[in-house]
Amino acid sequence: LALYRGILVTDPGNAAALGGIDALIASLHARVEAAIARGDIVDAQRDADRIALLRSDDSGLPALKKVLDQAWHVAGLIERGQRLELAGALIEPRAANAAAAYRQALALAPTSAAAEAGLERVEGMFIARAMTEANAARYPQAERLLAQAASVRPDSKAWMDARMRVAAIRERHASLLATQAIAAAASGDPDRAARLLHEIERAAPKSPL
Repeated sequence: LALYRGILVTDPGNAAALGGIDALIASLHARVEAAIARGDIVDAQRDADRIALLRSDDSGLPALKKVLDQAWHVAGLIERGQRLELAGALIEPRAANAAAAYRQALALAPTSAAAEAGLERVEGMFIARAMTEANAARYPQAERLLAQAASVRPDSKAWMDARMRVAAIRERHASLLATQAIAAAASGDPDRAARLLHEIERAAPKSPL
């Protein structure tokens, strides 16, 4: 660059020097696009600033500025989502929660891996809690947590898999209770058998057991 500029000081129309600067600017444009694609906004901004220094009237600068302004906005939303996530504001309050911030980022940048990963983490927290509750036979709490997970990423594969796992846990519990109820009835303890049948209804309301 210094060589090209030195040549242009004495020979402003030097084709080789002008071509060299054109090639450098084209290379910087490519670098900006690559940096934006991988989510490295700092590097993208740095190279865009270099283009502006080399050629302030570059025809591609307005479009770059627009793309970078949006990229910074998306980055800000993702950072906000991460802060809210750490604070435990996953889906509430309505006006300020992590899931909402990540969704706003995705609305502006549908391919944002960071925003999608944020939603997956939030969903995963609810799913993990739901599984803990289900394994402790606290089924209403498990179902409530699954519903919260569904509000983050409706009908996601992770949510559907979790729902099937919870259903399987409930069916196994109901089957165990049915075995115990049969044994209680056979041993002449109808009261215990009745209690166990009631527990079956709580564990798996639609079970044929």
